[in-house]
Amino acid sequence: MKIAIIGAGVSGLACAHEFERLGIRPVIYEKNNYIGEAIEHCIAVIDIFYRPIKDPLKYIQNEFGINIAPINTIKKIIHFSPNNKMTIKGKFGSFASKGKGSNSIKNQLFSQLKNTVIKFNEFVDYEKIKNDYDRVIVATGNSEAAQNLGLWRQTFQAYTKGATVYGRFEPGAMLVWINKDYCRDGYAYFLPYSNKMATLALVVNNVEKKDMDYFWNAFLAGENLNYTFSDDFIIEHKSGQVYPRIYENIYLVGNAGGGLDPLLGFGLMSALITGAMAARSIACNLDYEKLIDIIARRNTWTLDIRKRFNRLDNKAYDKMLSILKLPAVKQLAYKTEMNILKHITHFLKGSG
Repeated sequence: MKIAIIGAGVSGLACAHEFERLGIRPVIYEKNNYIGEAIEHCIAVIDIFYRPIKDPLKYIQNEFGINIAPINTIKKIIHFSPNNKMTIKGKFGSFASKGKGSNSIKNQLFSQLKNTVIKFNEFVDYEKIKNDYDRVIVATGNSEAAQNLGLWRQTFQAYTKGATVYGRFEPGAMLVWINKDYCRDGYAYFLPYSNKMATLALVVNNVEKKDMDYFWNAFLAGENLNYTFSDDFIIEHKSGQVYPRIYENIYLVGNAGGGLDPLLGFGLMSALITGAMAARSIACNLDYEKLIDIIARRNTWTLDIRKRFNRLDNKAYDKMLSILKLPAVKQLAYKTEMNILKHITHFLKGSG
């Protein structure tokens, strides 16, 4: 079977890894001349968003044989609203690296491939190569193919502006801010690589790229953040619903298949699962949509929450943190294995 994968990102590499496990040697077309991302930054994999899966990275290892070593464990989360603050301690997930380094997620995936052919500096169109292969997997990390095929319905758009910051930090401590004044319906976050270096980022929805400097400066001034900065970046994120994710012999995976969740913009687990499951569905003649049903349902839940979150103001943010600080709520949300997204969605629908 001749297989082409467009894109050597997380979903494309996970797809190739699963094909190899099933005895198929794919070809990856990668537009860049390297594996990884141009800017070094840190991301969070938060366990509560993937329940009933207890440990997302362990699940990926057990289910697909993919080993991803995190930078550190998330041991503390500090939430800030305009006039409130909440701190919780425990084990909440992992920090992982994105960039060009050997410990980045993409390079860890790449190092586990054995027989895949990767053609660098190759920008290809799925329409032009689909007749040369039995299956073409689009893993480009963007919605362009789904839009062109008429399969895309956008649900959320935002820009993330961030930078590497230097100072003295507590490893394992994640900070999150919500404030309408500088992030609209988005949020800001701080994720440490180590006790000396961290990623600081701001997510703002429904703005032009040129406006991000204004919101960034408002964030820094509003929270009185005076770090030393380097390697600043701006990334656009688009979340949307894609259906179906198969068109003729073309499969859409990762962000190209609507994998980015519309609430917080998490996409790592969706990229890993949809990429690997696309390979499994092709090699084993299984229903791709059924294999990734959990991703579709999770994004439906987060979209429901997103619609209601957008209606809140700063007073509601303060009140929300006060509710989360209640011992019973904190225990239920952070200390159990309850599928929190599903139950929040059902609660919101029931309460109107």
